Amino acid sequence: DASTNETAFSVSRSSDAGLTWAVIGTVTAATAQVATTGTTLSYSDTTALAGSAYQYRVSASNAGGSSLASNAVSVAAIASPAAPTSVSATRASSTSVTVKWTDASTTETAFEVQRATVSTTSKLPGTYATVGTVTRSATQTSATGGTALNLTDPGLITGTPYAYRVVAVNALFPSASAPASSISAVVQVTP
Repeated sequence: DASTNETAFSVSRSSDAGLTWAVIGTVTAATAQVATTGTTLSYSDTTALAGSAYQYRVSASNAGGSSLASNAVSVAAIASPAAPTSVSATRASSTSVTVKWTDASTTETAFEVQRATVSTTSKLPGTYATVGTVTRSATQTSATGGTALNLTDPGLITGTPYAYRVVAVNALFPSASAPASSISAVVQVTP
């Protein structure tokens, strides 16, 4: 904040490298800060799409009108995590399966193991549900991939075919909105 007579700040966003701008929000100037310069304010863009790059700028306003916009600040797109590789599912007992995979990403915070029952007539998996989550370990840094991981899924029905997949997730790409590039190949097993 570099002024003393503003009543609000408008935050604008561009998704086309600054060619067009749209106001996405307003921050009202607090009474205590109006007589002061140098106050730090913030705005959270809750409508930003994961994986998209944006530019932002701010302008101050009062009853007399709006200031010129600030310099634009760029925010780079964050890529979705890469899908796990080498996924396998093996019978651990008559009622459990162990799913194994290799971490192929450097941006995930966890892996969700999802299971679906396979139709005996169509041979296709039904709706997937998360049966377990494996979080990034302290030994996995953002620069490492290739770590072998696993999860055992207990309490299954003997003789029922199941399909498994592993989804790499992070804060911007939870499993509900994970792109196909973050989802492993499907493997099937019957305990």
